[in-house]
Amino acid sequence: MRAMWMIPLLGALGVSGCVVAPPREHVVERETVDQYGRVIERDRYVVDDPPPAPLVEVVPVRPYLGAVWIGGYWGHEGRHWGWHRGYWR
Repeated sequence: MRAMWMIPLLGALGVSGCVVAPPREHVVERETVDQYGRVIERDRYVVDDPPPAPLVEVVPVRPYLGAVWIGGYWGHEGRHWGWHRGYWR
């Protein structure tokens, strides 16, 4: 009987623990490389929303021996995420 007063107290503590967290910021870094793989431009900025899940791409037939597939990725285009399709290099 002595512990009965704790039940409403624990219930109140459980409800009071609900907090709405502000959205987390994500740092986006983008590099532009030249044909030799050297970085020629680097951008870094903060966005409020994470990128969506990666899209599934069908990899086309390799165009020539030694070609390397560069997979698609989400890039931040202004206020929205935009999908950059994969390509052979």
